[in-house]
Order: sequence, then structure tokens, then C-alpha cells
Amino acid sequence: MKMLGERRDFFRLGVEIPVTILMQTQTDSTEHMFFSGVIRDLSGGGVRIDTNVLIERQKKLQLRFTLPVNDLDNPSQDFFINARIVRLQKKNQKKCSTYGVQFVDILPGIQDRIVKFLFDLQIASRYHVRESESKEQKDNQHHVTREIGSFHT
Repeated sequence: MKMLGERRDFFRLGVEIPVTILMQTQTDSTEHMFFSGVIRDLSGGGVRIDTNVLIERQKKLQLRFTLPVNDLDNPSQDFFINARIVRLQKKNQKKCSTYGVQFVDILPGIQDRIVKFLFDLQIASRYHVRESESKEQKDNQHHVTREIGSFHT
């Protein structure tokens, strides 16, 4: 369910994934430009990218990136997805521009794999947080027990 004012259809998760971007240099040109960037967050419908290349709004791109997969036979998967710039944010301290990018004509199977990756990543991070909290609680309990023990002696 979307909140009032929320325009996203998919859950978005912060990541740091290298991306190669392919962009036509002119609207009706067969010339292309390759450059790199970093995906800062990812969803089934798009990404937020940092790059030091200026890109116009509505510009069509092809994104190429790799996601790790929980599969022993295929530990990673390459994605080639058509997209377009929908939002430009200000340059950050590293003089990179941040872009909101929407996937275009993405196949449902590709979208499902991205959503599954995000779901698995979220589950793994929750498990890691619980594991860290549990260890911290045990350490605190041990510390309190030692203090109580030294108080009685």
C-alpha cells in the first residue's frame, strides 16, 4: 500500500553497486558513450545513481550491473536494463550528480529477480542485526553478572 504522496510502486533499499551506463550521444545517433557510476539504492522499478557525468532529464540509458545471487551454481547475475532519467538531484561533496532513474520496458522475470535480491538482502541484514543484538545482550549480561558477583564477595 502506498502512503499519501508516495509515488513508488516498489520497496527501495540502500546499496552500493558499481554500474556501467550506456547513453546515446545524440537523440538520433548511433554513437554511444560509456561511463560508470554507483547505484546508491535499488528497487524493482528503478535506481538512484551517482556519477560525475551530466545527463539530461528524460534521457534514455542502458544500465549494466551485477547482483550476487544465493545460488552455488551461479553466484552472480548480470543485468542489462533500459532506463530513463526522471530526477536530477544536486551535486554532492564528491562533485557527483545524483539521478533518479526509472526502469523502462523491464521484463517481469528480471524485475522479480531484483525484488528477490532485495528481499534476501533485507532478511540477511535483519538476521545480522539480531545476531549482533543477541551477542551484545550476552556480553552485557556477562558484565552485569561479574559486577553482581564482585559486589557479593
